Amino acid sequence: MKPINDTAEAQDLMPDHRMPCEAPLLCADNVARWCGGHWESPPTKVVAGLAFDSREVREGDLFAALVSEKADGHRYVEKALSAGAAGAIVREDWVAPCEGLPLLRVADPLQAMHDIARGYRLAVAPFIVGVTGSVGKSTVKTWTAALLGRHFRTAATVANFNNNIGLPVSLLAMSPDTEKGVFEIGMNHKGELAPLCRTLCPNAAIVTAIGPVHIEFFPSVEAIADEKAELLRAIPDDGFAVLDAGSPYFGILAAATKARVVTVRVCEDSTAPTADYEARPVDTATGSFELGGRRVAKPTAITTGHPGTHNILNALYAMAAALECGVPFEKVVAGAASLPSMAMRFEREVVDGVTWVNDAYNASPLSMAASLKAFAATTPKEARRIYVLGEMRELGAESRRHHDAIGALIASLGGDVLIGVGEAGGWIIDAAVAGGFDGDTVRVGDAQEAGSVLKGVVRPGDSVLIKASHGVGLFALRR
Repeated sequence: MKPINDTAEAQDLMPDHRMPCEAPLLCADNVARWCGGHWESPPTKVVAGLAFDSREVREGDLFAALVSEKADGHRYVEKALSAGAAGAIVREDWVAPCEGLPLLRVADPLQAMHDIARGYRLAVAPFIVGVTGSVGKSTVKTWTAALLGRHFRTAATVANFNNNIGLPVSLLAMSPDTEKGVFEIGMNHKGELAPLCRTLCPNAAIVTAIGPVHIEFFPSVEAIADEKAELLRAIPDDGFAVLDAGSPYFGILAAATKARVVTVRVCEDSTAPTADYEARPVDTATGSFELGGRRVAKPTAITTGHPGTHNILNALYAMAAALECGVPFEKVVAGAASLPSMAMRFEREVVDGVTWVNDAYNASPLSMAASLKAFAATTPKEARRIYVLGEMRELGAESRRHHDAIGALIASLGGDVLIGVGEAGGWIIDAAVAGGFDGDTVRVGDAQEAGSVLKGVVRPGDSVLIKASHGVGLFALRR
């Protein structure tokens, strides 16, 4: 792929605002041209963004009437317009309830969302870093944006809007003066990343850790790595890709791009550097490490405050990308000391003397193991360790084996109470006990029952780790 600013397609999508004029980027004419639609009645309001849920419409949004098995967004067009939407993107053949509505008629509202987002992305023309991987995407996206934001006007994915509906919304939320962008893209089936890459038009890429996440829908982890490599295939030859040289899938990923590969690595020894940016852990409980590597002039002490070896690697991805984008070294080092926390990602809170660690945003074999090790590293020796663990979903035929491995890890780490939620939580308990875990075990059916059990178990001085796949609902436990 050629750099986007050099393609005839990109030039065709550039709006007239590049000539001196007062029209905003998201004017009605540009929006219609980008998606090939036509206005039944032009909007009277300035277009300010994109929405697909009538309950979330903000003043000036374009409301996309999406159709799914569960709902038809066309039913909510009038509600969205009443809530302040500038207009609605509707199917060409939809019969409107009345005349004069600001309707942008298109063949497919979802495709129109992507076409509008791509047109706007090309018009703003920031340097965009795409982020994908099995785990750590949101953290790396947030941290990379935080470091870039110290030197550039930077935009990033809105919340966790990283799929075929959320990505266009995130791109349309960019300010027109954005210089750098960091956007994550996710998938759970083969073939989902390529269309997202076409909308995103990334200049550079970060691929985080690869593992058996959504393995239910793939024949192997290698197949997952190959799907993630779609982001690498999408970047131009003059871009760059940040990859973990220590990953068993490094070869698959590196072979997918002709762009410059920037390597990172977490290493335990003090041998000569083999990666561009390397981290030698000093204290995983505080996220302390020594930054070195072939592209670092001298070893530099870093403390992020985010526990776990996995978070040292996540910080390394973000720092490498920021440095390659031109953020001065001293700004990157200063920014690494104040990287933001992520909700429900090892989120720690002390309530009535009990330390609660909410890591229940989601779970996979990689993230569950990383969380357990970080929990062990950060819990004081005198504190009781209480685990509340549930199912890691979308593991298919490999599910029992992966839950057994987590139970074996708990046995090796030790602890005082293990509460297993649901059938898979019971598998974890069985494997932990078989491996020698000698703490108390409690089997519960669901998150609500787990909450009831916790009330009778915890006492001041305890540390409690809560983790499972999002659908289990442990994140909603009331403390």
